[in-house]
Amino acid sequence: MNDNHILSELIQLSAAPICVIVNIFIQICYARCKDGKSYLKSVAVGFITGILLLTAVELYLIFLQDADFLNGVFLSLTNLIIYFLISLGYFSFINVAVSAIRVRILSELSENPVGMMENEIYDLYNSEEIVDKRLGKLCNGGQISFDGKKYYPKISLTLIMFIILESIRFIVLNKRIRFSTSNLIIVFKNR
Repeated sequence: MNDNHILSELIQLSAAPICVIVNIFIQICYARCKDGKSYLKSVAVGFITGILLLTAVELYLIFLQDADFLNGVFLSLTNLIIYFLISLGYFSFINVAVSAIRVRILSELSENPVGMMENEIYDLYNSEEIVDKRLGKLCNGGQISFDGKKYYPKISLTLIMFIILESIRFIVLNKRIRFSTSNLIIVFKNR
């Protein structure tokens, strides 16, 4: 096996993940330049940049390398599929919190074909009821504790996921982090 073939294989293997990293980097830079106001546009710009780069690399590998053409086409299609799937995962990950309420509203509206008035939708989101349900789930799941007067966070997978999501939200969307690092240190020391 010659050095060119090994290099070609290495490029083929790493092309999709590198293009996803480029996608994310471009998306973050674009969102930061626009002050986070063009979030969806930044996602599209990042995705398109990554897919164009991947297509250029794959075309180079198919046509300019001494490799089996059909094998190169199938490897390129595989890389494109991998790129799409990883990009979809990234997009889904950063949109989880944003879309949860929208999905619930759409669900409620689809169950009411005659439509709903604005006050009916607000009635579905009784904040006291929603908070009570969430607190109950958090207590039952062992993620928070209640001493009869106050609620306290516990170290849990949910807390760690929250910290990770908030950090990504800060990096990607340039949004203020909604927790105090000094308070988290106290939680981790005391629990």
